[in-house]
Amino acid sequence: MRNFIILYSIYIILQNYFCGAWRSLVARPAGGREVVGSNPAAPTIIFFYREEKLKKIFIIVFILAFVFACSSDEKVLYEIEISKDKIEFPFKDIENGKFISIYKNYSNETIPISTVLISNGSVMENSQDLDLCEGVNALRNGKSVQEWIIINHNLPVVPEFEVINSNDHPNLVSYSFPLGTYLIMLMDPINCNKDNYVIFDVTTNDGLQIAGDL
Repeated sequence: MRNFIILYSIYIILQNYFCGAWRSLVARPAGGREVVGSNPAAPTIIFFYREEKLKKIFIIVFILAFVFACSSDEKVLYEIEISKDKIEFPFKDIENGKFISIYKNYSNETIPISTVLISNGSVMENSQDLDLCEGVNALRNGKSVQEWIIINHNLPVVPEFEVINSNDHPNLVSYSFPLGTYLIMLMDPINCNKDNYVIFDVTTNDGLQIAGDL
């Protein structure tokens, strides 16, 4: 809504600046001369020219508003280093669930990971103290866990030496998580410990908002 108001305000300003004010409907010709209406000495512009110019101005203003909305809604980028036995995760909780991760795998083999929503719509109390190995082992063995929602299952994280173009990184993942508690886990380890899975909380639903509220 805020960006719509900004958009409309810019539109009105540009309309008056480039096209002049609209002439009053009470203005009448007198003796072959035009009488200045309620907007004194406003420039007179042929209607079709005004309409075409307004279209161009509106398009420009719309593009500017779109850029403004996108720039205010940028995602934070995190690099997450993983190995066969450990995930180095950068945070334990985050307010906005909209972010981008680039998983860095410096080993010689592809490492599969899974992302799971373990509490939907609320944050689990003392989530960092939870022991989730029972559920983690179940997922690794192809079983389901009640109330857990799998978001990415067995996502392959390729080694860095296989990345041909870093600007088109195959291990880049864009997230837009709602409020809840989440789990990212390595899929290959036989033994479970807190090094090979991480828990984090998303504390608001801001990640689900449409860019700029438009």
